[in-house]
Amino acid sequence: MRKFTIFIFSLFLWMGVFAIETAPLNPVTLTVPDRSKEALQNAFKIAFAQFITKMSGDTHILTVPAIQAAENNASEWVQNYTYEIDPASSQLQLQIVFDASAIQALLKTADHATWHQDRPLTLIYFQATPDILKNLQASATQSSSNIDAPIIFPELDLTDENIINNADQNTFLTTAQLQQLGQRYGVLSILDAQILQQPDQTWRGNFNYFFNNDTKQFSTTGATSDAVVTAAINKMVQYIINPFETHAILNTSPVNAVSTAGIKLEVMGINDIADYAKIIRYLKQMDDVASISVKDMNPAGMLVQINLKSDMAEFQKTLATEGQMKPVDQTQIPSNHPADLYYSWNTSANTSTQTFQPAS
Repeated sequence: MRKFTIFIFSLFLWMGVFAIETAPLNPVTLTVPDRSKEALQNAFKIAFAQFITKMSGDTHILTVPAIQAAENNASEWVQNYTYEIDPASSQLQLQIVFDASAIQALLKTADHATWHQDRPLTLIYFQATPDILKNLQASATQSSSNIDAPIIFPELDLTDENIINNADQNTFLTTAQLQQLGQRYGVLSILDAQILQQPDQTWRGNFNYFFNNDTKQFSTTGATSDAVVTAAINKMVQYIINPFETHAILNTSPVNAVSTAGIKLEVMGINDIADYAKIIRYLKQMDDVASISVKDMNPAGMLVQINLKSDMAEFQKTLATEGQMKPVDQTQIPSNHPADLYYSWNTSANTSTQTFQPAS
């Protein structure tokens, strides 16, 4: 009989009201054997790996060639360092302060997002026997710590049991059950997951991500349940960083084959998190659009990369016909801005052109 467990990640999006500001990335503190040059250089590399992994939220970041090259010259990214004796253990410790701005620029050069300091709290719910539950919680705690992701575990009281006690262990939770859990813990998004041990003793996790009445599904596999949990946390963190870039994060394929043109579109006039979702859904349903990914997003607006099945002129005609977006006055756009097109989002067809507010 295969071992089975269900767990649910409930994630506050980065614009949610319960975002938590994590401990500063600087300084990185390591225990070192002595003050030798060899020990110092080794500590720089170890600390750099920890720093950039937490800044990127990606445990695989060190496989990127540009990041590997930077790690091999870790001392170049250090602003300053100091030695001190730990009063509790009497061991020699090294505190290293990295140039965060330079490393952020490095990540941008490597076409990788940077995780914002205000990180969403994650509720991780495991429905499992006590022995499995303990292992899964330990794995989740360690994995989240490696990338500086704040997490909590649910109370597992009668209220929780009443919500999930009718769940079919061979299917995902229903929309109603997910909504009840979201209401209880005040979360906006939920990942429903099934983790099971397969006949060959490997593990597999099947995931159903629910947000704003939209669902995305993906799977992870591993030699252990720990590996499956770690992979799931990594995928979800990357989704938090760039929640609408689903092709890259959730391993889905762009629709309708190869596009004929790629453009960058900057959209302003965004009021809240719901607008971000509406804009992405609106663009994805357009016949002119083959695929879309978000390059930058903040309260002022968003910058998206769009691969077109038509040319840019046809795309602009479609936008003009549908009237959901209006072009921004070209005289208000700085010459150094990277987008090809600049539009404002309209809640009605009569919304006037808005003042330029750059997304980056």
